[in-house]
Amino acid sequence: MKSDESMHNLSKQQSRNSAERTLLAWIRTSLTLIGFGFGIPGILTILPTSPLKDISTTTLHIKILGSSFIILGLLSIIIALFQYRRQIIKIQHPTFVYEDTFNLAFFVAITLFAIGLFAFISLL
Repeated sequence: MKSDESMHNLSKQQSRNSAERTLLAWIRTSLTLIGFGFGIPGILTILPTSPLKDISTTTLHIKILGSSFIILGLLSIIIALFQYRRQIIKIQHPTFVYEDTFNLAFFVAITLFAIGLFAFISLL
């Protein structure tokens, strides 16, 4: 049977692996958001021009939308990096106990909702 110290080390290793997987997931999510931010202004090239719509307003809205995705992606990766580093430091402490942290997924979901609402309103 394994000793308590060995089990404790295994638990810490699993927590560290979990933190790394979470960071990698946020890196993928952030890169996707940044990619959307760069891709959205490309829509301007395929949008039909309409005499009813002011093209300068549409261009501005699309640039704001694209910039919002890029900013959200950058904020997500920065926050994820800080959370990862903080979690690794806590895991290395001898009296490591799990504590709830800032919910980055909830923040991103709410921000994406706001961006989507802006995009919907700008289409009207």
